[in-house]
Amino acid sequence: MQIPFIHLGLFFQDNKNDELMRKWTFSALIITTIFCVASNCENPFVEGFYRFYLKNNSKDTISFSYSLNYPDTSIVNIERYNVIRLYPSERAPIDNKKKWEDVINKDIKGKKILIFIFSVVVDDTNWPKVRDNYLVKKRYGITADELKAMNYAISYP
Repeated sequence: MQIPFIHLGLFFQDNKNDELMRKWTFSALIITTIFCVASNCENPFVEGFYRFYLKNNSKDTISFSYSLNYPDTSIVNIERYNVIRLYPSERAPIDNKKKWEDVINKDIKGKKILIFIFSVVVDDTNWPKVRDNYLVKKRYGITADELKAMNYAISYP
């Protein structure tokens, strides 16, 4: 009777063919470990994001959005799906695949990211009115250095 051998989650019977498979599995594990330890590159299989946060320190629910069009402070190009609702004491991440410093300093003409806090809680029915009447309660224009100094966390109010 053969005794089952479990290795790395694989079920092997104890015979010569399976001995070769165990050696191959062990070799693959060693090579992968060496590759991971020796590699200084970011993992190409994991998609990374760079993030900053907006924290709602008010007692009210707010809606906000951001724009990369500085110095243009209009909101006509902001789509409804880019407006985020944020409840009291919550924070929302704003993600990008590129470092925010690079986005702000290289991709934005005016070198500032704009954050818009709207005067009302935005929904699908009132967004055209909010957009067309510029119902912005607070607007932030933030440079890369300011964002870094805030530790990537913008507080409202």
